[in-house]
Amino acid sequence: MANERILVVDDEKGVVRSCVRILEREGFVALGKTDSPSAPELLKQETFDLLLTDIKMPKIDGLELLKIAKEIDPHITVVLITGYGTMEDAINAIRLGAQGFLMKPFEPEELIATVKDSLARRTLVRDSLRLQTLLPLLEINQILQVSGGEIFLVRRILEITQRAIGATRIAWLNPKPEGLIEEQNLIETAVVPKNQLSSQLPNEAISTVLATSRPVWVLADGTLTDNSSGHPNIVGALLPLIVKGQMTGILTAETGGKSQTGPFGQISLDLLSVLAGQLAIIIENVQLFQQTETLRAFN
Repeated sequence: MANERILVVDDEKGVVRSCVRILEREGFVALGKTDSPSAPELLKQETFDLLLTDIKMPKIDGLELLKIAKEIDPHITVVLITGYGTMEDAINAIRLGAQGFLMKPFEPEELIATVKDSLARRTLVRDSLRLQTLLPLLEINQILQVSGGEIFLVRRILEITQRAIGATRIAWLNPKPEGLIEEQNLIETAVVPKNQLSSQLPNEAISTVLATSRPVWVLADGTLTDNSSGHPNIVGALLPLIVKGQMTGILTAETGGKSQTGPFGQISLDLLSVLAGQLAIIIENVQLFQQTETLRAFN
């Protein structure tokens, strides 16, 4: 459970210092803020697994910060600290998506137990979300014979994927008919949402995927990496679609920009990898179905 990233926000410097020290000693990556208005911008720039924040703070209080954090990253786990919370605060916090509460004053053991319990429930939520996302894809695989064709199915999958990972733009890059898998032959066959502007992903990223047949992740500063772990500021993803050992296209996803969403969190990145694999399987099934129908027409 170590290495999870935790953001601590409290207007009391002593509380922030103590929490960060305790969490780091337990193996977590912890960052503290005493100025709550600076927290939303940080959440847009980096991903955190858990937000630990006081309810009563000047300027932006804990409930407002909870709401903002969930808008930026719906998957973030939030634990609220309070010394004199009311039942109304607790009800509002639960409605806004808080996963845990910590009463002041608290012992280090209480802090660690609350954080670990909240993160464990986050794992259950992640597994449930993955199942909920994959079920529609399994249904799609079962309705090939009544579909509107390959592009129709892919667009359905992209819509599911966009909702699941909170992407601002997601696209399927496919070679032109009879074209080789080369950069100049790739076109965006399907894009979700339809009215999105052109991709902001660097051309270098596409070239790298084509050269390596491996996923490429784009950081907020434009840097490319082949490892999604340990990077809190991934804003772009390019994943090769492999069918029978051959790359047939690329799935791209983007976030951030002028939207209110932050970088992709680890749950979104994991889901994206799973969905890319499912997309490749569905494309292969569509091709097999079309081949079967062609053969049947000649018999």
